[in-house]
Amino acid sequence: MTTKQKIKLVTELVNHYKKLENLSNSISSIFGTCDGKLYDTVYNMFDAYTDAVSDAIDDDFEYVQWYIFENDCGKKGLVCSFEKKNYPIKTVADLIKFVELTK
Repeated sequence: MTTKQKIKLVTELVNHYKKLENLSNSISSIFGTCDGKLYDTVYNMFDAYTDAVSDAIDDDFEYVQWYIFENDCGKKGLVCSFEKKNYPIKTVADLIKFVELTK
């Protein structure tokens, strides 16, 4: 898979995550906290989707999950370290560049 294809695949995943979060927030604003079987099922499917994307781009260390959930899709601008050097991860392209660097 080319770098460009990896960026496209992860970008699509991030876009789906943002749509899912917007929908969840809208439902929560009407009905309160969204817990239960439906919520669990949807987020379990998203986790499986995320794992599949990580596998497809050869992400052995779950950097995609980290990018989405801990780095808030790059908004926090957190850094990853490799060989004593820090790499700010603000975009999907930054993420892919870092994942490829660690290979």
